[in-house]
Amino acid sequence: MSLYYAGLSNSALERTSARSFGRLLCNSCAAGRSRSASTLGCELLPNLIESTIPGAEQLIAWFGAWPTFHDAEVLELSLRREGKSCVRVHAWRITAAIDSTGHFGRDHHVIVTFWFEDILDLGLADFSGQNVIYGLTCEKTERGFKVTMVPCFGVNGYVEAERISVSFEPADAKQ
Repeated sequence: MSLYYAGLSNSALERTSARSFGRLLCNSCAAGRSRSASTLGCELLPNLIESTIPGAEQLIAWFGAWPTFHDAEVLELSLRREGKSCVRVHAWRITAAIDSTGHFGRDHHVIVTFWFEDILDLGLADFSGQNVIYGLTCEKTERGFKVTMVPCFGVNGYVEAERISVSFEPADAKQ
C-alpha cells in the first residue's frame, strides 16, 4: 500500500522525515476516492506518535481512527505557568451523507482537549472570535511532543511540551 501525507507522493515522503508528519493516509484518502462513512474524515492508518499519547486510544475508538481535525474549531486556549495548560477543539467525523444544503453530513461531535504539562515552547497567532483549523498534527520531538494547528481562519501555531495527553467529551453539533 502506498502512503501519502497531505497529497505528497511516495518520493516526496521518502525525502522527508516520517517523524515530522502527524498523519499518513492510504491511497484512497490521499486521492479523495470514495470510501466508507466510517473512515471519511479520519485516517485509515494509525500513527505511532498519537498511539503513545495518553487518552488517544479512547479518541481513536470513538472515531474509528485518529481524526484529521480538518475544519475543526479551536474553542479555547488556556496557558498556565504551573499545572496543566490546554487547547480545546470541537471536532467531528464527516459522513458520506449529503445534507439539505448540499454539504457532507457530520456526526460523532466531540470537544477534544489536548493537555500540556511543562510547556517548552510555543508560537501562536491570530486568535479571534472564530478559529477554524485546516488540521492538527502531533509529533515527537527531542524534548517532548509538539502539537501544531494548521491555519485556515483564525488561530494557528504550535505548543511543545514535555508531556501531553488527550481527553474528550461528546458535544452538541451546534457548539
